[in-house]
Parts: sequence; C-alpha cells; structure tokens
Amino acid sequence: MELLDGLERRDAYQPFLESVRAEGRRTEWLAVRALLRAILGYEPTVNYRPEGYPEVDGWHVSFSHTRHYAAAICSR
Repeated sequence: MELLDGLERRDAYQPFLESVRAEGRRTEWLAVRALLRAILGYEPTVNYRPEGYPEVDGWHVSFSHTRHYAAAICSR
C-alpha cells in the first residue's frame, strides 16, 4: 500500500491495520496520517477521547474521510 510506504511509523500501525477488515477503511485511516505528516512535518500520535474525537498533543485537530477523499485540519 503506497500510503503506508510513505509513513515512518508504519510498523506501529501494522497491528491496527491488520485488525481492520475493510480495505477502504484502512486507506482512509492511512490517508489521515499522511495528511498529518504533510501538515505538521512529523507523524504525531493520535489518541481518541471516549466520545471518539481525535486528539494530538499541542494541536486542535479534526479529520474527515470518505471513499476517495480524506481531510485533516490542525490549529494551535
């Protein structure tokens, strides 16, 4: 998968990716990480609140993804 090849933390992502059955879902998840790397200049750890909202230390973030598109927005 091309998106995975461009990410530094691909080994850390492997267990999650193997647990996701839908290829499209894996692609969306990786696309968001690739966008974060492009925007921030590094691959941050993304945690999720109990409500499901993503968190990145030091940033306000929001993600959106659908079949052929992914988006990420970050602000301090």
